[in-house]
Amino acid sequence: MNITPFPAFTWSHARQQLLTECPRKYAYHYYLSHNGWLSDSNSFQKQCYRLKKLVDLPAFFGQVVHEVVHDAIKELVQHNTVPDVEMLSHRARLKLRQAFLDSTTHAESWFHQPNRYTMFWEIYHDGYLREQASKRINERLTLCFRHLFSSASWKDVMSSHVKNIGYDNPFRSIRVFNTKVYALVDHIYKKGDRYVLVDWTTAHNQSDDVRQLSLLAYHVMKSYHVPIDQIVVRREYLLKGSAHTYHFTAADIRSVEQYIDESINRMSEYQKCPEKNEPVEIEKFSRNTSSLCDRCHYKELCEAST
Repeated sequence: MNITPFPAFTWSHARQQLLTECPRKYAYHYYLSHNGWLSDSNSFQKQCYRLKKLVDLPAFFGQVVHEVVHDAIKELVQHNTVPDVEMLSHRARLKLRQAFLDSTTHAESWFHQPNRYTMFWEIYHDGYLREQASKRINERLTLCFRHLFSSASWKDVMSSHVKNIGYDNPFRSIRVFNTKVYALVDHIYKKGDRYVLVDWTTAHNQSDDVRQLSLLAYHVMKSYHVPIDQIVVRREYLLKGSAHTYHFTAADIRSVEQYIDESINRMSEYQKCPEKNEPVEIEKFSRNTSSLCDRCHYKELCEAST
């Protein structure tokens, strides 16, 4: 691995959301944690990196469901292995159980190698997981996979009339305004002349981030060189068993490009040297005090600096 003093500059919707939420959090996450995984990095870099690697239980639950669904589709396409609810629930529970062991039994190992172990934010701060939260997660697993198999998207995935593509590379990048732009695309399949992009979500709230979905359509348009009117975006709500479908236009794509351009320009305001992506001084990353601070991964750093 090529070790550099500053991280390479890339762009994503999640990065812009973090900057909007709190510039100081953005600095900790994208700059001050850089190289914190190296044994010879300083103690502050290591601390920032450890805090960056914390995971909230609900977010980790969503990550596990995505991983299990992705693997199931890959096995279906490559080996014709047809999964069921029990199989996927078992795989997900194994991942959750291992994460719990990492956060408790292997906590000391996580402290020294946070990139190799999982640490739940709840255990890091409170010392335990609430029994009710753990029970709720287990109940939701079965519900999510039941709704997965009854969804229109899964029925298409199983159909011999569609071509499943992109399942081997969910985290993809394109170049926009000379910048590498990332997006996490859950699944893509081709049905007739249409490219259907599926975004699985375990979120309870059904208010869609339409901008994020239009960005996913933009990625597919650029990656597969297809017109926007041949792309369908479907967000599958696995907890609710419902779905929202979107068709974007050329005007939406122009709006996406404008959003990316404006966001990159705003991020450049925090670069002392854009060529190296060297950040300005930490004091120039303002702190946004809000109700989100209580669950911020970097809360202890802000408290120590006041």
